[in-house]
Amino acid sequence: MFSLYFVSGTKGFIKKAKIAGIILLGLLLVLGSCSTSSADDTNYPGVLPDGLIGTWSFDGTNADRYTIDSDTIKHEMVWESDDYGFTGTISFVSNYSSSSGVIIFEYSSGDFITPGTYDAVYYRDLTPTTVKLADAINLNDFSSSATATLDQAVAKFTRGNWGKFVNWGGVMTQTKE
Repeated sequence: MFSLYFVSGTKGFIKKAKIAGIILLGLLLVLGSCSTSSADDTNYPGVLPDGLIGTWSFDGTNADRYTIDSDTIKHEMVWESDDYGFTGTISFVSNYSSSSGVIIFEYSSGDFITPGTYDAVYYRDLTPTTVKLADAINLNDFSSSATATLDQAVAKFTRGNWGKFVNWGGVMTQTKE
């Protein structure tokens, strides 16, 4: 590092402040030009964790059951006297950690869905006996979050975006049956 002590008096202080300002501005420009994208914005292909395979349910005021095997995901829900749900073929899995990730699937049948479109179920807090599973839904207007293609779904349902599709505060823990 070079010394600025060669300048004296008030003039010296002003020159030091100008030089320091120029150096600071240069650092800010360099740091500001760095990429701000993060790994949270990218889904990396993974494998469905063995621990997720099985049937998961919540024993509350409604029956809420997910059945997951190596190829399919099924969500059944009974609310008051209405039954609804979906079945899909698992197309892509991304594991964000050993206990969280996303399952992207192609709808094959169900209520309020379009067969052949792609959607997601996020999971978190996975243990050998419990997990939080949540269907993706557009939280801004509670509309379907399904996409026309798998590539669109992989780009859309990232960890960085899960706050747009899941309100984890309202997700109950499911227990493995």
